[in-house]
Amino acid sequence: MSQWDPATLSTLSPYSRTLNLRYRPVVGSKGCVQLVPSASNRGAGSGELDRRCIVGLIDHAMGYTLQASGAGLMPGATLNLRVDFESFESIEGGLEAVCRVRQRHSGGALLVAEVSTGAGLPVALGTSFFTQRTFPGKVGLEEARLSDYQPGPEIHCYAQGIGLSALNGCWQLAGGHLGAVGWEPGNTFHGGAVGSLLVASAEAVLAADMRIVSLSISYLRPSRADLPLQAQCRPVRLGGSASFYTVQCYQQDQRKPVAVAEVCCVREALNDSASGAGTIIRRST
Repeated sequence: MSQWDPATLSTLSPYSRTLNLRYRPVVGSKGCVQLVPSASNRGAGSGELDRRCIVGLIDHAMGYTLQASGAGLMPGATLNLRVDFESFESIEGGLEAVCRVRQRHSGGALLVAEVSTGAGLPVALGTSFFTQRTFPGKVGLEEARLSDYQPGPEIHCYAQGIGLSALNGCWQLAGGHLGAVGWEPGNTFHGGAVGSLLVASAEAVLAADMRIVSLSISYLRPSRADLPLQAQCRPVRLGGSASFYTVQCYQQDQRKPVAVAEVCCVREALNDSASGAGTIIRRST
């Protein structure tokens, strides 16, 4: 799939260019977005997809579908986002997200997105409620810089593309990094980049044989893209076969979190060569 929806060309955010997305025109309440392989959505030192960008693909596909379907709710924002992972095998190619508007309300809409590989293998299922939301005024990110942004040849992986790194044991998005910026209205981190930060923070504390099977993100307030966004992960319950964590991210004040995620992890079964089950995924770095 290589067709672009002309209606979106003027509103592409820097983050959508980091993901390297392609669009098909929305038909009714159904939208389709494809993530095309590129250096800016791969893992460090590999040709495999950085699975942390799956959250970003889902969030972006939902926002695009809602806007292009004429719901009349933009500008808007994700209120909450749940992602259930259905496959944990390494992905070398691209992904496709098919999103549908399931219900419309006076102040928002419920959306469902199915993510699969080019071969049709299910990867993840996302559900979210979008709501109308006002954003703070611009804080110095120039609109021309946002509209002209393209990941340069110096970007070699997804984490670098969105300014995601670990600093003093704490994962963060770097302030002023255009590759993580959304278009609403151009001064906030995209919700998908925020979700990737939360996933990275949770992954950092997991044992090698644990995997994230689901996470539920509540977006509490807009972030400022000119300031660093930091995340901390805390265990809620540690078990032999399943564990639960809470991750929150904040900027200048830990008492005012930008987003909070509830994460469920399970212990990976031993590899079964006959069925292919139990494959332990390689985490992105």
